[in-house]
Amino acid sequence: MRASTIIALASSTLVAAAPTPRDTSSSSNIFEISDFVFGCTNDCGWSFKATITGSNPPTHPSLDTPVTCAGNFNVQDPSSGQQYVDCSATGDAKTSLVANIDPKTNVLSLLYLVSAPEDGNNYRYLGQKEVYAVTGPDADKQAADFSVPQTFEAATPIF
Repeated sequence: MRASTIIALASSTLVAAAPTPRDTSSSSNIFEISDFVFGCTNDCGWSFKATITGSNPPTHPSLDTPVTCAGNFNVQDPSSGQQYVDCSATGDAKTSLVANIDPKTNVLSLLYLVSAPEDGNNYRYLGQKEVYAVTGPDADKQAADFSVPQTFEAATPIF
C-alpha cells in the first residue's frame, strides 16, 4: 500500500470518530401557552399553563403535561426589573420551567432548563413575546392561547 493511501485512510477514520456537537436548536421547539391571564389593578398579576413541543432527548425533552406559571410584579428584582418565578413541577427532576413578565416592556420571558448528565451539560432555552394586560388599552391584542418560539441560549458544563 502506498503511504498516501494509508494517510488518507487514517484521516478518514479520525474524522469519522470525531465527536459531533448535538443540534440543540430547532424551529419545532415551541412554548405552547394556554389560559393566559395578565391584568393590573392595584398590582399586576399573571398566570398561564405551558407545554413544550420539540423532543430531542436528553438535551431537549418535550413537556407534554401542562405546568402552571403564575407571578406578579411584587416579586420583581428592583435593580434589574427581572425576576423569574418557578412554574409548577414538570414531573422530571432534570427539567424545569421559569417565567417572568418585565413590568417596563410587558415582555413575557420563558426559560426552559434541562440538565443532561449523559453529555455533562445544562441547557437553557429562551422564548420571549410581548403580552398585553386585560386591563390595558391593547387588551384586544392578547389571545388566551398562543405559541412562543424557543431559541437555544446556552450549554454549560455540569460540575
